[in-house]
Amino acid sequence: MNITVETELGEISVEKKYFAQKIMSVLMQIRWKGKFLPANNRPKLLSEDKKPSFESFADVLELSKIDDGIHIIIPLIADFGMPLRSNTSDLIRDIYLEFGKMKTPITKITVHIVGVKSKQVAPRNIKFTVNRK
Repeated sequence: MNITVETELGEISVEKKYFAQKIMSVLMQIRWKGKFLPANNRPKLLSEDKKPSFESFADVLELSKIDDGIHIIIPLIADFGMPLRSNTSDLIRDIYLEFGKMKTPITKITVHIVGVKSKQVAPRNIKFTVNRK
């Protein structure tokens, strides 16, 4: 699915793979590596080597056009033992900063924690949403 974004130059169609690539670049930073893993909604890891392809990650991202921009829902598995609220809000802030460089109108990001990984993945259904001010 493509999202159409209006700019001063006209309308631009942006693929989900672009959003997946930007989010993966944040998740692969040393600060977040291994703390949050891309997953589908079941919850299953997209890849055992902790770095799925952009295509598979783009397939599980949910993008929707809202009044003033784009809403992204990102399904992730969190590492066991870390404080979810503070780490998730910091992750969302980093994602906003990554998209801020490109002037993409991302107005709402939801991180959907579908599971927590220790020895096995324990299913969860926790959503953290931050609206851009």
